[in-house]
Amino acid sequence: MAVWLVLASLVAVWSLVHVSFNRLLRRRNHTLLPGSLSTSSSKVLSIGHHTQATLSAACLNVSTTKCNNPHDTITMHLNARENRRLRNFLVRCYDFGVLLSAVGMFVAVAGLLWFTVIAMHTTWQHLSASKDVLANADSKPLAKRDLMPPTSALTPTYHQSNLVPIVRLLNGTEITSSYSQIPGWTVPLSHAPAILFAIFTTQAFHEFGHAICAAL
Repeated sequence: MAVWLVLASLVAVWSLVHVSFNRLLRRRNHTLLPGSLSTSSSKVLSIGHHTQATLSAACLNVSTTKCNNPHDTITMHLNARENRRLRNFLVRCYDFGVLLSAVGMFVAVAGLLWFTVIAMHTTWQHLSASKDVLANADSKPLAKRDLMPPTSALTPTYHQSNLVPIVRLLNGTEITSSYSQIPGWTVPLSHAPAILFAIFTTQAFHEFGHAICAAL
């Protein structure tokens, strides 16, 4: 039910985007016709003199040249002779960031390989234990699979929960699995504003870093 709700929400959101985009196109073009006879599936909408929006199926792209002049100013400021120390410091920070990213990628890949080996080893142990239980099934009474702990003498002593994590650390500590943060599906819908704000803020900071690197 939750999957269908998410799909219906996505269809509703993109339908609203297309309807609004087409209405804005008609207002800007001052025509009642549905649009041009171009074979391109993309629709282009100019917003002012610097911003342009392109809509194609489920892809909305908004580009602007409004920040070009401030970026040129930053570039001239960093390349000035009196700011040579600041520019060298930023270049060193950029080089250190490249090295740190390479190390982080290596650690992440090594961690994934390590967890994969542990998961395969743990899965093999469970399969081996299941084979032993089936081999000795004739000498033990039948028992119902249950998630509740034993509460009476009638419950077999080998009764255990089936909720066993796949991956464990060497010291026995369980590793909790992560999941996608989808508002309305895996997390409450009220979390959507905070998630969208966090995504927008981090993406803006990321793009600002690209602008500084391009100005060096």
